[in-house]
Amino acid sequence: MPENNDPICPCCMERHECRIVREQESGTWRGVSAVYEAEYFWCGLAETYYVDERLMEQNYNAMIQAVLEKEKGNDLSSPHKRE
Repeated sequence: MPENNDPICPCCMERHECRIVREQESGTWRGVSAVYEAEYFWCGLAETYYVDERLMEQNYNAMIQAVLEKEKGNDLSSPHKRE
């Protein structure tokens, strides 16, 4: 039987490949709301999203960056301002 080198999914505790999916999220920081792109792991066996510490920090930083851009007038969630 071939060895499965996939990591153990912390969501369902089975060995399988977990996909990374991107979702539009909104968040508020310092009283300013902004839309940003967040990344999550998707466990197809449990049919749920989850994040590890790395993605949680990455998503938090994306939210802060979106708020800072919005404060500068470069709202990245506005389609007419995207390049």
